[in-house]
Amino acid sequence: MPLNQQPERYHQRVCENGHQITPRIELTSDNSKFCEKCGASVIEQCRNCEALIPGAHPGVIEPLGSIPVPSYCNQCGKAYPWTSKKIEKIKNAVWNSRELKKRDKTQIKNALEQLNRGEITDEKQITIFTEFRKLAPKLWSIVQPIFSDILASVIKKEIGL
Repeated sequence: MPLNQQPERYHQRVCENGHQITPRIELTSDNSKFCEKCGASVIEQCRNCEALIPGAHPGVIEPLGSIPVPSYCNQCGKAYPWTSKKIEKIKNAVWNSRELKKRDKTQIKNALEQLNRGEITDEKQITIFTEFRKLAPKLWSIVQPIFSDILASVIKKEIGL
């Protein structure tokens, strides 16, 4: 890229637990290998396809902390490590729930695994997670904040988040 040309978009550095280290990698000399908040490793690209994690837009002044940390890679669709960890927490809560029958636990667990791999359609997510909400309202109230972080806005609207 020529020296006088800005990148289309900066990329960011995020720890494996989802703490944003910097939203504008080209504008900082921060090359921390570990997160100051939790000690987790810091990454700046997808582990699956090596695409850079999208960050701030050049020339746009954004308030500190307003650049979102994405849940999924915008190139391959796979979950970032922090999203996978959230999905794993939900899977454990589902599996240990007394509200759900084993058949329902298995169906929800399978859907969560597909969500983690980026292999589940929006329609299927809406169907399964709406049913989950009806079958296990107590458990749903516990995992709802985690779902709010990882589901697309279209799906959140459809399932009442």
